[in-house]
Amino acid sequence: MAYRWLAALVLCVALARERAGAASAIGRYLGGLGLLIMAATTPIVLLVSRLFYRHCEAPWVRAQMLDPLTGPGSARHSRPVGLCC
Repeated sequence: MAYRWLAALVLCVALARERAGAASAIGRYLGGLGLLIMAATTPIVLLVSRLFYRHCEAPWVRAQMLDPLTGPGSARHSRPVGLCC
């Protein structure tokens, strides 16, 4: 968890620094190309994540909720989900 905060801090510092000069034509082209790639792949990533949830995660969540031994009302479900200790 601490690594995420460190990575976010490093990214903020890198983006906030002053540039050495005007951006070159190659730099502007690559910057625009990166935005284009992100814009083109976002719908694909959202579709794949929806399919993954529907076919991989949802059946397991549904089975877990219906199981009387491990469902929400059981003794095994006494602590919040996500805590390991």
